[in-house]
Amino acid sequence: MLIAIMTIFFLGGGSSGLLDYIADAKDSIEQTIPKGEEQKTALATIKAMKKTTKARSKFGGKTTTTLGKLLSNHETTNDEIDAVWEKHFAEMDRYNQEMLDLRFELKAQISRKDWETIFSEE
Repeated sequence: MLIAIMTIFFLGGGSSGLLDYIADAKDSIEQTIPKGEEQKTALATIKAMKKTTKARSKFGGKTTTTLGKLLSNHETTNDEIDAVWEKHFAEMDRYNQEMLDLRFELKAQISRKDWETIFSEE
């Protein structure tokens, strides 16, 4: 049980909060930007964010399973565990960069006024 808790702690608890945020942004875009090419383009970027986040979550689950198996086996070497972590951190770097790129892409697709309306803190 301790191994599972440690693994979840280090890998994060999932991405449901981010998926909720993406869903809220989608709803706000649909309410703020009139139907047309601008809305369609912004929604396509939001869809890419959702797809990317779901894939990252799936990868994280696989990493959790792999680490759980390795950590429960007393014959596992440090090199085997390090290889899993290296792959995990490389994937996280790729995911973070892709999401950042998508965020800038979305910002370029939406007017400043609409951006402030969609992502206001109120």
